Amino acid sequence: MEHLVEITVFLAPVSAILLVSGLIIIKTNFPLSSKSAESDKKIAFWFQGNELKQSTDAAHDMLRDLKLAVGLTDLLAFFEHRFPGATSIAGGKDDINDLDSSWKHDQAILRITKKHEDVQIKLIDPTTASKIYTLRRAKRELEMVQNVVENTPFPVWQIAESGNVMMSNAAFRELGSDLGKQLIHFATSNNIHVERVKFEVEKNKPPHWFDINKFSLPKSSVQYALEVTEIVRAQQTQKNFVQTLTKTFATLSIGLAIFDRNRQLMLFNPALIDLTTLPADFLSARPNLLTVFDKLRDNQIMPEPKNYATWREKLAILVAAATEGTYTEIWNLPTGATFRISGRPHPDGALAFLFEDITAEVSM
Repeated sequence: MEHLVEITVFLAPVSAILLVSGLIIIKTNFPLSSKSAESDKKIAFWFQGNELKQSTDAAHDMLRDLKLAVGLTDLLAFFEHRFPGATSIAGGKDDINDLDSSWKHDQAILRITKKHEDVQIKLIDPTTASKIYTLRRAKRELEMVQNVVENTPFPVWQIAESGNVMMSNAAFRELGSDLGKQLIHFATSNNIHVERVKFEVEKNKPPHWFDINKFSLPKSSVQYALEVTEIVRAQQTQKNFVQTLTKTFATLSIGLAIFDRNRQLMLFNPALIDLTTLPADFLSARPNLLTVFDKLRDNQIMPEPKNYATWREKLAILVAAATEGTYTEIWNLPTGATFRISGRPHPDGALAFLFEDITAEVSM
């Protein structure tokens, strides 16, 4: 009887504690797991609205190790790739939803329980202890890849089919919200592989240019953007410069032919057509230097060589002399006309040849 009294006295405060705990459980829609060794191994989260209220130790470690944001929408976006449909459940009706993994040979289940503003997320994963080593090694490799992507000097981001941003690196976040939204909108609205795009960031300010690349993954896509604003501006400056030169050369009476470093014709003026009678469509096709001089020989716009083999050798000597800026030659043509031909080096390995009709000077 005395023992019974002692037990009754001992259970009274315990019952009071359980009653209080029961009131707490009734007040919140989901009971929080006890801090046992077993529960700490489970990955579970409790949210009110978008705010994380509590998580198991294993869930906390996952957020830390994977550097995940702690909001409900962020976490569901992370799980979306593995458990399709996760992002759509939060806005649905109260229910218990079990989502199967879309990964091959993955038996994991994501259980999302929603009741009013409270959402409970549990990752039920029957991974055995034998896989722990493999997972830890994969974790190290993942951390290395994440570090590389995070520190990549150009913007990189990943988007789920729902349109939510699943991942982005520091370079993307530094772009600012306006430009970042424009990049996301363009990349998700167009079926592109590589495309150069102009974005207006501020009124009355020069635009930004990006080469946007995109490749698809199951249930998501990854995009990255290389800013080429300076390259585009340099190309435009060069284009304007060439147009200015072209307008200037168009008024010259001296024929001009400029060959690039690969010895392809890159620029000529109308006087070259007038003096050499070479067709405009032939010159516009960007023939190489040897083809141009062969055409001049065929049209008798230069002295006929006695030997074709030595003629090719002479052309090689001609090009070498023009590269050094020492080539000048007088051509006495069968028509009675006399041309002065000069070769001059130009920047970036280019060569310029000037064709000048000096018949009047010679006849004086």
